[in-house]
Amino acid sequence: MPGTVLAAEGRAHFGGTEEALFARFLKYADKVFDLGALCQSLRDSRPHPQIPTLSIWRAALLLFLTRRGSLNALESQVRVSRRLQEWLGPRWPSADHIGSVMGLILPARLRGLLRAILLCVRRNKVLPQNCPWSFAAIDGHELFCGRSRHCPQCSTRRVTVAGKEVTEYYHRVVACDLVGQELNLPLDAEPIEPHEGEVVAARRLLERVLKLYPRFFDAVVGDALYFEGPFFNLCLAHHKHVVAVLKDQQRSLFQDALGLFAGMAPQVWREGEKEIRCWDLEGFTSAETIRAPLRVLHTEERSLLPAPRPDGSQQVPEVHSWWWVTTIPKSLLPSPSLCRWAHRRWGIENSLFRSLATHWGLDHCYKHDPVAILNFVLTLFIAHVLLQCFYLRNLKPQLRRRLPTLIALADQMQATVALPESPPVRPDPAPT
Repeated sequence: MPGTVLAAEGRAHFGGTEEALFARFLKYADKVFDLGALCQSLRDSRPHPQIPTLSIWRAALLLFLTRRGSLNALESQVRVSRRLQEWLGPRWPSADHIGSVMGLILPARLRGLLRAILLCVRRNKVLPQNCPWSFAAIDGHELFCGRSRHCPQCSTRRVTVAGKEVTEYYHRVVACDLVGQELNLPLDAEPIEPHEGEVVAARRLLERVLKLYPRFFDAVVGDALYFEGPFFNLCLAHHKHVVAVLKDQQRSLFQDALGLFAGMAPQVWREGEKEIRCWDLEGFTSAETIRAPLRVLHTEERSLLPAPRPDGSQQVPEVHSWWWVTTIPKSLLPSPSLCRWAHRRWGIENSLFRSLATHWGLDHCYKHDPVAILNFVLTLFIAHVLLQCFYLRNLKPQLRRRLPTLIALADQMQATVALPESPPVRPDPAPT
């Protein structure tokens, strides 16, 4: 069936000048991504559902599109907004029902929905076309923790509170995210099981990402945890390069590079207000478990304009030292370019985890169920991609100046759907 469900209902229930923003978003998502048709395939394991899965997932999507913060806040808004009740269906779901049903949807269905949206983003040439390299960052993140409520899939740790040791329960995920692009595009997420290392879950995630998005990136970048043979070899087997942080815990490779760099003159260049001194060598075979020669890059970055102290004196310029190991040869990526791309690894920390946790509810536990937790994370990823595309590719610059951030857009959409029903306009009485 043609994907006109979302747009038609949006036009029907969200009309008016001040109220058109949410309807415009629905129309855009339906026209560009065919979201209405894609959502029709969502199913859960209930044999005879009284409220369709589509209505449940729409409510979860609306939760993130409007930054409501909790399911109870969303439910209270739906109770007073006839527009939302009509858009979600004749029987709108309660907060408890949304959480329960989100634990019954297969995550593979939401991963397929996210993949369809990202493939459309790529087909529409939103990603840079003239950039010879694209990188995907991979990293772990702790979602939430507590000391009372827990489930069989909770990880545990012992912490000291008021002089007593107590058990703390928490959930973690590892995510893969395209970095260095205009849009922040998360590709997938994978739960980290109890008593499981982050890199083990990352390998499981990467195998699926390489199958679903084989041409989205050329190299994977990670922190020092990912400098290990199985992870590097997995990427190399799929013809992907790897960049990882190198620390002195990897003694043999680190000491070999340190000794060779001691007799080298550094390469020096400037970027903005920083002076960068770089040492770069390739051909290292100290890591015997990795099936490729390695390249080690070391930089010292010094600020050229140190900030003044309150008394008017100048601070001593800070020098930051960085070490990276990679499989990318110099002939493919020179030292300045590799340095810039390696620093963009922080994009997954700042633009994805920190931003979504601070402003979009990533770290909120909507339902303490392992499947529901993952499904809410994937739904947030979908909402985040759709909002970015709508903001940057559909809204005109004049409107973006009035809504300078994605948060302002979401808050305006929340105000839009929360507006009360406008009373009918009565004609003026005829003059007597």
